[in-house]
Amino acid sequence: RDANSAAGITQYFISDRAPTGSLDPEADDLATFNPYSLWRTSTPSGLVARIGADAGNSLYVAVPKLRTTSVAERDRDGVGTYDLGFEPSLDTVGDDEFRLFFC
Repeated sequence: RDANSAAGITQYFISDRAPTGSLDPEADDLATFNPYSLWRTSTPSGLVARIGADAGNSLYVAVPKLRTTSVAERDRDGVGTYDLGFEPSLDTVGDDEFRLFFC
């Protein structure tokens, strides 16, 4: 709790978690983006995404290190997509698999 914060709260602590996630990007040429290679080699990659566009009402989600756990091909309104499952891992020491930035 923080009396100086407009919301009254400055941070949350979430314990006992096993984070996972998924993405469904549009399919691209495999020479440009090859999800099968990431999956096969367990090559760590990163992700940063913005949710919302209005100042004071948006959120950045950062996953510094993630490992692809599954790949499937899908279709979204006639456009090819990949269904990518992922599992975040620690970036350094501590609980930093996901980082949330409120803007």
